[in-house]
Amino acid sequence: MMASSSNAMRRIWRLFVAFLLLASVNAIAQNDRFDDLRIQLKTAPTDSLRLVFLDELSYSFVQQNFDSSVYYAGLQKALAEAAHDSVMLAYAYKNYGRAFEEQGEMDSAIRYIERALSVEKASHNESGMAGSYHNIGLVYDRLGNMNLAMEYYLNALEIKEKLGNPLALSSTVNAIGFVYKAQDQHKKSLEQFKKAHDLLIEGGAPDNRIRGAYNNIGLAYMNLKKYDSARSYYRRSVAGLKEDDNLRGFGAFYNNMGVTYDENLQFDSALYYYTQSLRLKSRSGDKYGMSSTNHNLAVNYRRGGFPEKAIPHERASIALARQYKFLELCMKSTDGLRESFAATNQIDSAYFYTLVWKELSDSLQRIERGETVMQLEAKYESEKKDKELALNQVTLTQQQTSLRSEARLRYLLLGGVVLLTVFLIYAYRSERVKSKSNTLLQLKNQEIEEKSLELARSLGEKEALLKEIHHRVKNNLQVISSILNMQSRSTANPEMISAIQEGQSRVKAMALIHQKLYQTEKLSEIDFREYAEELVEHLSTVFSPNGQNGIVNKVAGSNIKLDIDLAIPLGLILNELISNAYKYAFEGKPEGEISVELTRTADGQLQLAVDDNGNGLPEDFSIDNVKSLGLKLVNILTRQLNGQLSFHSVKGAHFSIVLHEDRLTT
Repeated sequence: MMASSSNAMRRIWRLFVAFLLLASVNAIAQNDRFDDLRIQLKTAPTDSLRLVFLDELSYSFVQQNFDSSVYYAGLQKALAEAAHDSVMLAYAYKNYGRAFEEQGEMDSAIRYIERALSVEKASHNESGMAGSYHNIGLVYDRLGNMNLAMEYYLNALEIKEKLGNPLALSSTVNAIGFVYKAQDQHKKSLEQFKKAHDLLIEGGAPDNRIRGAYNNIGLAYMNLKKYDSARSYYRRSVAGLKEDDNLRGFGAFYNNMGVTYDENLQFDSALYYYTQSLRLKSRSGDKYGMSSTNHNLAVNYRRGGFPEKAIPHERASIALARQYKFLELCMKSTDGLRESFAATNQIDSAYFYTLVWKELSDSLQRIERGETVMQLEAKYESEKKDKELALNQVTLTQQQTSLRSEARLRYLLLGGVVLLTVFLIYAYRSERVKSKSNTLLQLKNQEIEEKSLELARSLGEKEALLKEIHHRVKNNLQVISSILNMQSRSTANPEMISAIQEGQSRVKAMALIHQKLYQTEKLSEIDFREYAEELVEHLSTVFSPNGQNGIVNKVAGSNIKLDIDLAIPLGLILNELISNAYKYAFEGKPEGEISVELTRTADGQLQLAVDDNGNGLPEDFSIDNVKSLGLKLVNILTRQLNGQLSFHSVKGAHFSIVLHEDRLTT
């Protein structure tokens, strides 16, 4: 519900009180990505930036919270329409589609993606059109309607071939391979999977996508009953990875390995792999994978002579398939349940599931003709929800209008406060001059006291202003980071993605400095050890989001405080050296240690040391000839600080930067 006008005014006056009193409120670091995005949304100065944050919020909530994803998609849609931004309007409809697809409401998903497609056609956005055609194809693929899936895939393929992006083209070629697989055209399926792999190599795709291509090729070989080749490609798909690095990937690997052993009648080996697959798919929340592996476990038990053990797994598969509308998988598991009941002489149950299977088979055929009752019912429900969403949209638009009105009022009041403050200062100064003219003796007596008070007041205002400046700089740097994050989502070039991520890390290093300065009582200095600990923790989460990389970080050193001119370049140097260690030092090693230490030397110098116990530096390593932008930046910044950079490689890599202590504050 919309807040009352009195409550709105109360919030505004609270803001004024805080402004006039210059209250020191620490900006709490937001570790939670959603909270950070919400903060950025509230402080975004333009509609364009608000749309960026709304899109990222809706997209991020797709798999986490349906209601939140739809809510932010609604705000994004309303604002995009008001701003006449066709790209963001299409993104909003796609976010709606993703949210409904995740809920298993496929008809609603298709309707919203088709709306995005209409917007993209009207604005001649070919790249967006290709993506929408592909996404609609995926939904029909999931529904088991391979004819319509192929139709949309081919539309996407035509546009992508014209645009000439091998990575984007690879995803559609790969999807077409799965259509051929569903139609038991396994040679054609293998051709498409190999073509998709070649396109990934051509486009310089990251390792995770290459691994996925290996898995698909293995799947095609398995369907062609070339089990040795299949297992070879499956193993290539997970080579060098740990289970926790990619739960879904390993879940698929174990499942596929199980099928190859099942087909070779090696039931015990197959059972082991299926069990591991189900464990990982449950942890990752892969609903389709859980349903599929339960069905495979049931097949394994029936083939091994234990049909009674197959029954609970087929029931589990059917429950998921019905909930998420995996119709083809539901039909397979129903047929398996019929077979299991027949094998255990439960004739009535077998007959019942025969009838269910017949109905599902007829439904699947009707789906392929686009004539199912289920579709009509789903369409009706979708239209009903659309009306509800439209009503919610009106409310959201009203809320947005109210917020803008509040903002305008807030700025007007702030302007009034500023003018009033200027007037009061002027009046006060005039009165003071008048009083000074009364008696020279009084002026002399008060002069020292007044100057002291004025100096204290001036310093207080300066401190408050500096806090506000640092706070705003930090926020603007976070805005830049969010924009870079959105840019990384819109490109498939791995070099571009890596460059963007490195840029984000450098922005974060600077933003953290300004955050620490804003929070400190004395704005002329920053505790560098405290800063280093937070920066190291941040980089650890960047390079190991789940905290499972086995790398230990240590920060040591005395309590040294630095001014901002020294803290920022040193912070950037520290960021580059730690990032470089994470990326290169521990290749092929399951664990390691990175240490950071800032100390005063005996001869009055400042020394920053960054060490690791990894693979060490190359034999021909030269800091003047490095190709890495990060190490070039370290060298340049050290020279700008008139420092000395040294390094050696004994039981790991060791970097040392020595600076004169004349810029230390304590």
